[in-house]
Amino acid sequence: MKALFWRSARFLYGLPDSEIGFCDLVVPLGYGLTIDDELPDATKKTVLEAIRVAEKHKARIVWASSNYFFPGCERVENEKKLALFGPEFSMSPILIGSGITNSVSEAREIKIACQKASLFPKDIVVVCDWPHARSTRLIWRKVFPESNILIRNVEGHWDETHRATLQKSQERWLLACLLRHVALITLGHERVSRIQHPTDHS
Repeated sequence: MKALFWRSARFLYGLPDSEIGFCDLVVPLGYGLTIDDELPDATKKTVLEAIRVAEKHKARIVWASSNYFFPGCERVENEKKLALFGPEFSMSPILIGSGITNSVSEAREIKIACQKASLFPKDIVVVCDWPHARSTRLIWRKVFPESNILIRNVEGHWDETHRATLQKSQERWLLACLLRHVALITLGHERVSRIQHPTDHS
């Protein structure tokens, strides 16, 4: 029954993967850290999918990491992400944005990093877990109006080890994504940009 619910939820609310003919930037969205300071399952999957897409299309990868779990947590997250890259990855340098507190600030910080590097992407592939896809597309189209935004989905697993309260279960995260989507439409991006995910430091 539970499997049927999730298949139905993905069918009704998820987005299909975009067809990629060309891209010049790939962004794996970040999902913070677990209480053991490891990458959650969704982050590992977004980074690995981003590497695959970037290698295939000879594109750059850029990301921004969370800065609100504890002092220096963005450095830990960056190091864990970089460890997923194999020695065979020979693309152009990876750009690492500043710390972030939510999905809107994430996109904004990445845009700042791109501008500093004189990188003005035409086609951006954003890799996220599927409940996040609709709000991700809204955010990235707003922040990068001059770019074509393409979405690639992963199937992230959420459990009680995550530091962010809303990412401690599949059900909580789906609800959080639905609420974010509604808030973006009704409240606007600026107000949503000021929201920080609640955390549990236990």
